[in-house]
This record gives sequence, C-alpha cells and structure tokens, in this order.
Amino acid sequence: MSKILKHEESLKSEYSSRILFGLIAIIFGILFLGSNPILGLFFIALGPVLVKTAIPFIKGAAGEIKVTHLLSEHSDDWYIFNDIKVGISQIDHVVVCPKGVFTIETKNHQGTIYGSDSKEEWSQIVKKKYKNKRNKTYTKSFKNSLYSPINQGRKHSYELSKYLSKCGYKVWVDTIVVFANHNVTLKVSSHKVPVIYANELNDYLENQRNIMAQESCKKIAEHISGLINKNQT
Repeated sequence: MSKILKHEESLKSEYSSRILFGLIAIIFGILFLGSNPILGLFFIALGPVLVKTAIPFIKGAAGEIKVTHLLSEHSDDWYIFNDIKVGISQIDHVVVCPKGVFTIETKNHQGTIYGSDSKEEWSQIVKKKYKNKRNKTYTKSFKNSLYSPINQGRKHSYELSKYLSKCGYKVWVDTIVVFANHNVTLKVSSHKVPVIYANELNDYLENQRNIMAQESCKKIAEHISGLINKNQT
C-alpha cells in the first residue's frame, strides 16, 4: 500500500466553515426578528445562500478522496501527498514513485467536458431532466465555463519543479488531469498532458517506465514533507 503522507483538508474545511456561517446567520436572523424584522429576515435569507455555496467544496473533496483511494493501491515505495501547498499552488495530489514525480489535478464535474490543450477556457454541458404540468419528461441543457485544468496542472508542476530544484533535485514533474465523477464524458484533445477518467489512472501510472531509484523517491518525499509543517506555521 502507498504511503499517504498528507490527506485532503482545505476543501472539507471550507465546506464546514460555510455550513457553520450559514447556520449562524439563520440563528442571528431568528434572534433579530423581534427587535429588527428587516435585519432578521436578511440573515434568515443569507443562511441558505451560504449553505448552498458550500456544496461545490464537498463535491470537490469527494473527488479528491476517490483519487486518493485509487493511489493508495500502489506499493509502499510510492509516496502520496494530497492538498499540499507549494509556492503559490495548492496541488490536489503529488505522487513520488519509481515512475517519476507527478502532480494530479482532480475535477469532479459531471456532464460532457469539451476542451483542448490549446484553449484556456473549457466548456461543461450538463443535461437535466424535468417534468411539465402534464407529467411529461423533458431535458434541458446548461452550459458552464471552466478554466483549463491542463493549464492549472502545468502551473502546479512548475511550482513543484522549482521547489525541488532549490532542494537540489532537478527532476521533471509530469502533469495528469483526472475527472473523478462517474457521470462525466470527456471530449478533450490533449497531446502532452493526459486527461483521463479516474478508473484509468492506476493503469496509466503503472504503464510508465521506472526512472527513479527507491532511495531517490524517499529523499524527494522527505523534502516535500517539509512543506507540510512549513505551511501549517
């Protein structure tokens, strides 16, 4: 089993904070209803809004936890860091193993994703089913935009590579983009950075050739571990 040296924290923390602030807003609203009804109603209305904004964070955390579980299936000379800050980047996952050093950008979107390694803006098409007054089902499509996960992942790899270089290790850091939601379809063209489904991740990694000795993996992992305490102070 892989060595998991850091677990996901920030998304779950943000989710909990927003839920808490939403509940506090509702409580304040109830308390103010008697003395200041307008202010009370404002806080009561604000509470559910704050709670709703928490949902994307827990969905993101669920995707990262799924990927972490998959990564844990490798041998004990694999080192996994989740949700780790390197320079200006908050990286979803870092893998250090005989296959090399990888950053993984995890997305938990559903629907159909359109994009390429040459576009900064990707598209997400989500289809939802509704029923009309006659109880007949119809489908409505929604389009959202998202910043290129490839560009996002590349920036993370650059920051990690820069940090390791300062530590005396000039290693290439590869980028992988993983979509964890089982209800997603990828229509993505990418020639340099793999954009894959979660169930393809382990096979992709195992199919890479070994390029690092076990001792090198251990030393690089130790340097990355130093960031954990550094970022908590």
